[in-house]
Amino acid sequence: MRSVSYRVWRAMAIAGFVLTVTPLIYGFVDAVFGLYRSGLEYVLDAIPLGIVLMYIGCIGWARYLSGGWRFCIATPLATLPLLILAVDSNMHGGGAAAFLIGVPTVILAAIVLLIPRRKHDSPG
Repeated sequence: MRSVSYRVWRAMAIAGFVLTVTPLIYGFVDAVFGLYRSGLEYVLDAIPLGIVLMYIGCIGWARYLSGGWRFCIATPLATLPLLILAVDSNMHGGGAAAFLIGVPTVILAAIVLLIPRRKHDSPG
């Protein structure tokens, strides 16, 4: 049975990831299909909150995980900006999001890989 704190950290990391990725997907759909919805600026306000939640959640969650699982978390974080640039490298379109989240996610990936594992109460 996993501890409550493990589940809280995991939920916080996943919520942060969703709050970060959902506006990016909305931005790509808006750029590709030309929807030009007026609510885009309100959706993009969720990205900083998502990055902060992702930082806090991933750092707390990574303390419970082994090196292999930390690598599985860090790899998508480090490659997310590259995937965004591969889909749309237009700085003034959907690719602008890669520059917005690129540095924070790569730094978070490095932190997740380097953080030490807890000695007790470690499920995985």
